Amino acid sequence: MKLFISYRRGDTKAFAGRLADRLKQESQIDEIFIDVDAIDAGADFKNKITDALKKSAVCLVLIGKDWVGASASGAPARISEEGDFIRLEVREALAGQTKVIPVLVDGAAMPDTHDLPQDVQRLTSLNAISVRH
Repeated sequence: MKLFISYRRGDTKAFAGRLADRLKQESQIDEIFIDVDAIDAGADFKNKITDALKKSAVCLVLIGKDWVGASASGAPARISEEGDFIRLEVREALAGQTKVIPVLVDGAAMPDTHDLPQDVQRLTSLNAISVRH
């Protein structure tokens, strides 16, 4: 099975790395896509993400307390930006045949539907799992 780990670097980077290391020990997982290991210098980031999601059976969406990317300055949340890579990953995973599992990290809550762009709002209807450090 191929697995994709989606995470926001400023939010759940350390947890994502530990999770990937642990999941590599599972015999049923053939490949884990995590950006820092799977995208070579000079590679087209968007193409690598979409290709990896098309090949992945499962996408773990790690959601920390700052996952939406709200701005203190009043600017729109990062998830609302069309170019946000987390939005791209979630949108592509939801649109394809990939099973999407929201993972709430260290007490984070599922984002409110109205805080997300329409193309990723379905994420909030998926059953999540919670994990703590």
